[in-house]
Amino acid sequence: MFFVAAAAMAWGDLARGAQGVSYRVVVNAANPVTELSREELSRLFLGKVVTWEGGETVRPVDQGPESAVRRSFTRDIHRKDVGWVKAYWERIGFAGQGEAPPEGSSDGAVLAMVARTPGAIGYVSATAALPAEVKAVRVTQ
Repeated sequence: MFFVAAAAMAWGDLARGAQGVSYRVVVNAANPVTELSREELSRLFLGKVVTWEGGETVRPVDQGPESAVRRSFTRDIHRKDVGWVKAYWERIGFAGQGEAPPEGSSDGAVLAMVARTPGAIGYVSATAALPAEVKAVRVTQ
């Protein structure tokens, strides 16, 4: 079971990546989560935590591998590069222990997936307009 720990805020709901690209972490609006730490986000996106506190299945959505937003998110949250994350999911998939999150081809595609999927979590550029079915989550250290 996933427990969302409150942590001292180091970032707001906007994060500026190592490459200067700002992004927001978003969840389906029905999700009660309002704050996640960097460590919690990494565990969610690497499939190490598979349920939210209330029991809903976690459904992460990545940006495409060439996206500047993904490169920034990956360096900030996983402390790795996109190639490492892709190789990680290849190993997990080959071992039959899971599969990589789906990839949205744009902010709009990620927002649409998160909006229509209970338990979904994704990230988009800081300037992306959020539909009512999606809300930003505060990221802490």
